[in-house]
Amino acid sequence: MPQVDLKYSNDIKINDSDLFQAVEQCINELDDGAGCCKCRAYPSSSYLHSHVFLTVSIIDKPHRDEDFMRELLQSLRDLGKSFISTEYHFSVEVKFLSQYYESSNGIY
Repeated sequence: MPQVDLKYSNDIKINDSDLFQAVEQCINELDDGAGCCKCRAYPSSSYLHSHVFLTVSIIDKPHRDEDFMRELLQSLRDLGKSFISTEYHFSVEVKFLSQYYESSNGIY
């Protein structure tokens, strides 16, 4: 289950719900086994320059090789730019979760 974190200056108008849906769809178009994404938005009132930083963290699996990661990064970059006005800085990072990452459904 991918983790999606959206950090942005709170003066930027972003429909984070629509962006999250689009990110999840983008990931699943490239990797139909990825499933749903855990998404969080962090608007900040403290910043120097208005900007948006999208981070997508996924589990390292054999089929998620260098080509996959580059394609995912490019797809997410293009997608993000369609949601963010060009007057703002936009950054995106795709990374692997630690080998010690574990997730559960909340039932213990």
